[in-house]
Amino acid sequence: MLDKLVIRKAEEKDIKNILKIWNDCSSEGESFYWNFDFSEKMITSILKEQEYVCVAQIDDKVIGFYILHKNNSGRGSHIANALYAVDKKYRSNGIGKILGIDSLEKAKHLGYRGFIFNSVVKTNEKSVKLWKRLGFKIIGEIPNAFQTNNNTYESVLIMYQDL
Repeated sequence: MLDKLVIRKAEEKDIKNILKIWNDCSSEGESFYWNFDFSEKMITSILKEQEYVCVAQIDDKVIGFYILHKNNSGRGSHIANALYAVDKKYRSNGIGKILGIDSLEKAKHLGYRGFIFNSVVKTNEKSVKLWKRLGFKIIGEIPNAFQTNNNTYESVLIMYQDL
């Protein structure tokens, strides 16, 4: 499957596929904070504000994406942040890792000096393991910061690496 994988800059034609993956991840209640579905207009607005949006596709189907942006403005604008999502049917195949590596390379190319994740849900063990394998360190933990769909509260990790 990975031999057919293409990683490329997102285009306007990808918005509906990004929207579906985004809303699916939100409704799972395991990693995205939002507990509602986004509209196409909302996603379009969000994507236009990002520094870089990338998609992963197999054949002509978008199966994942990331959005890359500054973590803060002004004096904090040299630190990157990103959001990632992979279609549930394509997870555990290395696509998240490929998107992660691509985003780190893109952030370096854009001149970022570090990369931070402000809230990786601690119970999302696959994500935590992936980011550790890609060089991120846990630099903090916020207890009970994420409410799951079954109304339990989980800690989130703050993860960072220098670029």
